[in-house]
Amino acid sequence: MSHFSLASRSAAVLCSTVCLVGGLAVTPVAASTVVNRCGGESKDYVGLDTLDKPFQGSLSVNGTPQDMSITPMGTDGRVKVELNNGKDNPRYAISHLVIRADSTGMGVISFSTFAGDGWSTGLACDKGTRVTQINGIVEIANGVGDKLGVEFSAKRA
Repeated sequence: MSHFSLASRSAAVLCSTVCLVGGLAVTPVAASTVVNRCGGESKDYVGLDTLDKPFQGSLSVNGTPQDMSITPMGTDGRVKVELNNGKDNPRYAISHLVIRADSTGMGVISFSTFAGDGWSTGLACDKGTRVTQINGIVEIANGVGDKLGVEFSAKRA
């Protein structure tokens, strides 16, 4: 004869059922795919089979304008970011773009500059996903060992 009562056997069955059903309730659901809307892939900045046109722009440091360019160097996402301090003293860094895309498919990039880093704060795509304007921040040296974040805007046709 069994030493377990009907109540304890019913509780065990109930617990097993709850655990089993509970396990089904936490089964992960596949995430939806993010669709590239603007700037979500390296080709949107540098080109696919051939290099795309460079971005030309400027920034202002203490009221002094400085030219800036972001030039595709390879279809693998390499770019040359060049700043000219207005004294015919250009400085540049070559790096790969780091590209992130939010849930709406809008891209955000970061890259190296001579004095530190740069990143986008806004992108524009005229047709499709090809980026035609980048607004953002670049770090520059302030002359006393510190970095200063300065807004920039760069465009291409």
